[in-house]
Amino acid sequence: MSDYASAADHARRVGASIARLERRAGEAPDDRALQINLAAKRKLLRRARQELEGIAESHGVELCDYRLIPRQEARLLLPNISSSLLQYQYVFSQVYDSLLNGPKRNARIADKPWKESCLEIGFTYSGSFGTVLMAPSKRDFFEGSFDRTVEAVDQLLNISDDHDVRDVAKTLGEAVIKRLHDWSFANVKGNFDADVRWRRSDGRQFGRLVKFDDMARMVTLISATSDEDRQPVEASGVLIGADLQSRSFHFVVPNGDTYRGSLGERFPTGAVLKLPGSYRASITRIVTINYASGRETERFELEQLSTE
Repeated sequence: MSDYASAADHARRVGASIARLERRAGEAPDDRALQINLAAKRKLLRRARQELEGIAESHGVELCDYRLIPRQEARLLLPNISSSLLQYQYVFSQVYDSLLNGPKRNARIADKPWKESCLEIGFTYSGSFGTVLMAPSKRDFFEGSFDRTVEAVDQLLNISDDHDVRDVAKTLGEAVIKRLHDWSFANVKGNFDADVRWRRSDGRQFGRLVKFDDMARMVTLISATSDEDRQPVEASGVLIGADLQSRSFHFVVPNGDTYRGSLGERFPTGAVLKLPGSYRASITRIVTINYASGRETERFELEQLSTE
């Protein structure tokens, strides 16, 4: 067992002892000996955490203190806790994959980045639900393998408007935005605040308390934000149908694609069309990306027709 794993195991066992003592203290709140024992165990856990932090710095292990705080009378249900943790893992790994291999539109994580970025459970502790996650990395004279990932994940929490959403989509990929939406939604569903704080092995610290209301706004913001990708298409074929009043068209390329859609703004309103007729068509393919769902929809606009 590695040094950091041994230190985490020690903290885990101390944390388990505290949980048992807290249950007993709840049943016997006036037991002074029990309270003294509990205080001693909590002090021991603080020392164990300090030991783990020191070993983590020397061994290049990044630590994440991940705490879920239920609001009001919300219960700590296992499906909600596990969903929050899993969605955070997806955010972390998707950002790591993006920085390693470039931005992605689809929320798929390559096998190698996934295996490298999977977080380990260090130990859990009482007080709402808290766990220390570990990310063993490699550090040279300049940076560790997860330095940029930790910083980028932290910066995601600063998104405040649709311009920020689109900027992140361009730099890190639409998949990262979807993962952020899904993590925020998991915590909103669980009725949690999330206190997420990173302690990197170079000593720098990142993170903050993310309130329920902030995550609810994030879900709404990303759900309402989409983007369009416009691509020109030149095709020769037959205009099967067109309606200048409803501004719709149907164009077919023999032994090829079929296009249905609307007439573009530049298409002349008084055009005289032969139906069916052979034309050279200038068409715009418009792909709309919904960031929250990751789904793409396409539509076509006919911009211009010319005879062959």
